[in-house]
Amino acid sequence: MPASREIIISERAAGRIAAARAWLESQPYPCEVLVIASVKEAADDLVRAFAVSRGAMLGVHRLTLNRLVGLLAAEELAHADLAPADGLAAEAVAARAVFRLVPSGALAYFEPVLNRPGFSRALARTLTELRWNDIAVGELRALGGAGEAIAATLAQFDAELADAKLIDRAGMLKVATRAVLASQPPRFVGLPVLLLDPSVDSALDRDFIAALAARSPSILATIPAGDAPVQMLLEDALGVRATALPPQLNENIAPSLERLQAHLFADTAPPERDVDETVTVVSAPGEMHECVEIARRIAAEARRGVPFDRSPCCCMTRSATRRTCRKRSPARASRLTSREVRGGLSREDAPCSRCSRAPRKIFRRAASRNISRWLRCPTLAVRVRMSRQSARTRNSCRPRWSRILKLKAPPL
Repeated sequence: MPASREIIISERAAGRIAAARAWLESQPYPCEVLVIASVKEAADDLVRAFAVSRGAMLGVHRLTLNRLVGLLAAEELAHADLAPADGLAAEAVAARAVFRLVPSGALAYFEPVLNRPGFSRALARTLTELRWNDIAVGELRALGGAGEAIAATLAQFDAELADAKLIDRAGMLKVATRAVLASQPPRFVGLPVLLLDPSVDSALDRDFIAALAARSPSILATIPAGDAPVQMLLEDALGVRATALPPQLNENIAPSLERLQAHLFADTAPPERDVDETVTVVSAPGEMHECVEIARRIAAEARRGVPFDRSPCCCMTRSATRRTCRKRSPARASRLTSREVRGGLSREDAPCSRCSRAPRKIFRRAASRNISRWLRCPTLAVRVRMSRQSARTRNSCRPRWSRILKLKAPPL
């Protein structure tokens, strides 16, 4: 029986999710299914909602593309004693490659900018994109000029990675592709695959998905309308043409949000019409005014009957907040307050102190400027005033800040 392959395009997320749910419904039960999304939370939400409608669901694996690549390449990387290196590590390797090549004169083309700040970072991004698309050194040397300098840097970059026992994402993609095509494929290979708005950025991503699709009995990919590069790569990988869902939009009566979704990434423009309340553009002149506008938005949503914890201003989950904070401030994200420790929260789930106090900080900041008369909200039973409780909360933060302010910088 030939493998089923399909690519669905829609400008609305609801249409793509409906197609994904229909595909999940069509899979024989019970069987294992692999759901790949750009972020794991998107796959979790889809599978959770589908499981609620069905009653129960087993054997559904939710991964991101990078996570799947890492799992499939892990065995060969362990045997070769290689460690993944990307981002800052790639910049460091690029800087070392430049240091090695400068005495030889191979980088004479870049002499005017060689010692400028940011050169290593820009060079690392260039080398990463070249490796993602499997561009050979000989192809660059044939270009002459800048091509010869970049070719020398790319060759030195490869040598530095090998000497340091490191492997970048391009190398991991090649290893994972070989693992998929092996005679004894590893886990997750050979399952029905759902690609939910995947991030496909390069030729190596395309080759990996093509190898995964070759072993899969059924595969469905959904992509937003207007994402032409990803559409082209997926069509090459799966060997089928994308199918666009018919638009179900009446321009004359559709809300502004739906019209914005339909034309945001399209070459067409909607007919001119007044904007309704589904689309709001806010430009705050400062942080205090931005807090006021956020509180106004929460109050407006409450008047519409939206629960406070489902308000668009407060819908981020703790795990998502934790990941965001870890990217911004690893040191602060690693701390736990005494309340979180007593409550039994793990370090993975506990939000950092900045985000856990963000709502209180908004209301305290508004109250400190005596603007409670602007933010009356009977539905929420919240009046923005400096109550005794908020004052105690504020005072409880003073010892921590006093300790921070007393810290002295080490001597240079």
